[in-house]
Amino acid sequence: MRETFFNNLWMLDNQKTDEQIGFIDYMKELGFIDKDRLVTELGVVWEYEGDEIHVDHIYDNSLVGGGINQGEVFVDFTGEVGTDEYTEDHDDLYTSILMCCEQGFEPSYI
Repeated sequence: MRETFFNNLWMLDNQKTDEQIGFIDYMKELGFIDKDRLVTELGVVWEYEGDEIHVDHIYDNSLVGGGINQGEVFVDFTGEVGTDEYTEDHDDLYTSILMCCEQGFEPSYI
């Protein structure tokens, strides 16, 4: 698994409006992050499956007092498609990530 960090300066395509939106703001809009929560950085855990990027999960990598990251997993893409655990919002976010962040998937940690 590889890990790359993104902040709200990384823009994603909102799949419902076709407008650009910050990565963290889009996750809040889709309900993966509480709108009132302060999040400054996301960790995206991913790997190559053949020649394709597969995103495993996204977690909170924001630093809090004392420099400790929160580590809470916001989105887990390992749930089965078509179950209650995997929704259309998962699909929208996943599609946006692959379309807009592929060049950013240079691992910060391997």
